Amino acid sequence: MNSLLDLLNSDIDPDFAKMSLPTLLPEISKIINEIGYLNLDYKIETTFSSNRSWAPICADIDHINIKFEELNYTINIPSYFEFKERLTNDQPFSIIRWTHGLWDHLYTLDVIRKLLNNKLKNSSASDDVILALANRICAILFPKIGAFANGFSSEIINDLENLSFSHNVYHSVAFKGYPTQDEKIFNVKKVLPNHLGRLALFTKYFKPQNPIYDSNFYKRWVISGLGKEIPDLIRNRNVILIANDLFNDLNCRWNLKRSFTHIQIDRGMSQRFRNQILERCREAINRTIMPNSLSPIVLFQAGSLAPWLISRLYKDYPNAFYIDMGQALNFWFMDKAELLRAHWMQVYKPVLLSHMQSNS
Repeated sequence: MNSLLDLLNSDIDPDFAKMSLPTLLPEISKIINEIGYLNLDYKIETTFSSNRSWAPICADIDHINIKFEELNYTINIPSYFEFKERLTNDQPFSIIRWTHGLWDHLYTLDVIRKLLNNKLKNSSASDDVILALANRICAILFPKIGAFANGFSSEIINDLENLSFSHNVYHSVAFKGYPTQDEKIFNVKKVLPNHLGRLALFTKYFKPQNPIYDSNFYKRWVISGLGKEIPDLIRNRNVILIANDLFNDLNCRWNLKRSFTHIQIDRGMSQRFRNQILERCREAINRTIMPNSLSPIVLFQAGSLAPWLISRLYKDYPNAFYIDMGQALNFWFMDKAELLRAHWMQVYKPVLLSHMQSNS
């Protein structure tokens, strides 16, 4: 392998490519350490007990303020009662969640892209080629991260560059995995340059005047106890679930009365099959949208695949509800050991169990 651009050859063995990277790009190890990718301290600064005590009121706050350089953002907390009212009145909406993990991936990609811009400034490589090469390097370094599946990150970036906001299309963001009593932007003891880099990337796509919401709102509702009645709100609707096999009996757990379609995805790397999954979603929605019937629910527990799917499905099928609950859906599956490993569930486990018992 003679140059960085050779990495774009799909025939190259990934292990060989990874071995070659330090020679082709000596700065890569230092850059990855500075990024802090997958090494962020997501452990909460406050104690478990203070967060658990705060749980009953964690959904009472109506906004969070974010300041970055001279920019001031208001991050709104969606109202559970407005959510309930819109479902009751059959007023479809989509809420797209741009979560902390996705910002980690996009920031990593952006840093490596800038490094390549400098390394290849005297070459004829276009911006698209450099982005594709950055994505390829990320896929080599982090082969189990689906966001780096071929072309996926570029499509997500394109979605972010073309955001639309309306009364029926909401966008939400988060830079940590779950809400905490201190309401800090990041769950870290000290904000480092790599955290500010994530915020800088966020400001590239979102403006202070945009209506922006907190991506952790479903977890707020579940932790506070408000969310435990969500199954009652959708029980008499047709439901389509995009999630892995751990959630295949949601219809029984929620006692759903109408049709239930589970579009099963892999537990990891489902982004590789996104176009096939998208087609299956379209087929399912076509079957469930019927004249003079309630709008169907399209429910997600699909990581970064969810915003990609919702961005496309809503354009074709605006008469459905797109509800990306993410890990908040784990609440109804607390008997699954794999799901209980999530750090937020360990923090709030006694609170969640109490809600579950009161709901049984």
